[in-house]
Amino acid sequence: MTNTYINKSVMRRVYLIWAYRLMVNKFTAKIAALGILAWGLTMYVVIESVMTNASRLSGFDYAAYYWNAFLGTGFFVETILVAAVLIAALIVLDTLSNIKNVTFAIFRRV
Repeated sequence: MTNTYINKSVMRRVYLIWAYRLMVNKFTAKIAALGILAWGLTMYVVIESVMTNASRLSGFDYAAYYWNAFLGTGFFVETILVAAVLIAALIVLDTLSNIKNVTFAIFRRV
């Protein structure tokens, strides 16, 4: 391998990452990741059955039901759920920080 080949290979990767960062901002990437995780979750969990079973409960039984359902699933499903919750929390934090930084024109005095 020559230095020219290595240099071209490295720069190709640098340009690819640069183009990706130019086209996709972090918020869009988080939304896409959350969508992919939600889609992956539906491959392993029948959400309709979970909600039907939970509809028979009342009060604090919901929390116990969902906790036991979470503990009763496999490691892969638990990992998907935890990752989805963490990404959703990051999306909420980003949204709140963006709302806090926005100055609305209707509230500005002219």
